[in-house]
Amino acid sequence: MNDMALLMLSLVSLAAAAAGVVSSDQGDAWEGEGGLPPQDDYAAPHGPHPGLTEAAETEIKQSFLDSRTRAWWPDASTDDVFVLDYYGTYDGCVVVRMTDRFTGHLAVITYEDIDGVRLVYSSSNKAIAWKDGHFYGLQDAYSQGLLQKGDIEEVAGRQKAAYPFLYES
Repeated sequence: MNDMALLMLSLVSLAAAAAGVVSSDQGDAWEGEGGLPPQDDYAAPHGPHPGLTEAAETEIKQSFLDSRTRAWWPDASTDDVFVLDYYGTYDGCVVVRMTDRFTGHLAVITYEDIDGVRLVYSSSNKAIAWKDGHFYGLQDAYSQGLLQKGDIEEVAGRQKAAYPFLYES
């Protein structure tokens, strides 16, 4: 994708956000009160995630709920939290991309460069690392030694395999 195409995509996304239209990573769009999708639209496409046990997923969702979602929506439950992508577990550090049904993400191409490894996302929702009940951005997890360069390279490879259109020039 060239720079002009990226600029146009960003401008269209900003215009849609300003108009109250919210787009998910699956490409569907909806308008509604608060920009929230019907719950079924979010719940259906996510999981199971091969390699991520149901117990681990539940624990991660609970951590996300407790540390992020409930700050704004105290009545939320783990049914409102979703693991969108699972990238693997590296020495006990689980790398995922997550959201909840209340949070919108800008539909803009987002880049993350970590020690010469580039990850590209279709929205402002980036992969995060979870270990021992705490979340870290990938750069922080790498800087703190929770993830190694080989781990970041594997995550980037899985991201590219799942979303190859983001890496086309």
